[in-house]
Amino acid sequence: MEEYCQDHPDEFEWVGGFIEPVLTYTWSGPVEALKDCDYLVSNLANDLLSRYRAADKEETIREGSGYLGACHSMYAFFEILKNAVQETGAEGFDSQAFYNAAVEYTAAWEGYPEWSFGEDDRYLVDQVAIYEWSEDADDLVIASDGWIDLLVE
Repeated sequence: MEEYCQDHPDEFEWVGGFIEPVLTYTWSGPVEALKDCDYLVSNLANDLLSRYRAADKEETIREGSGYLGACHSMYAFFEILKNAVQETGAEGFDSQAFYNAAVEYTAAWEGYPEWSFGEDDRYLVDQVAIYEWSEDADDLVIASDGWIDLLVE
């Protein structure tokens, strides 16, 4: 991405790339650096593999979707964050703004059930499926009998 921005300086300005330590919940440095940006691009799975599993990156990509599964959730997180900041402005953003944006958020990807939060529903995914590798399809295919409702007490 940085190289692309540098190759197109009339269209984009590279501000920086950030990967915060795992379990970091304060992002004041990246937020301050990025708050005036029009575009934010996350290639989280690729970045994490490059940083923590560089030697195994290509093999991991070929073997399955473990890193990719979390990226759907991270995408939703960043969309909710973006929506909240657009609603309140960067200076007005707080946990209530994030909550308000979260309960309004829905996401749909082709082949997946809709994802959403609610007033009392603090998890994004309501259904899961079990996948297996198909040599014939050369891809992951659903092995379960459709989508399975999650039981939450």
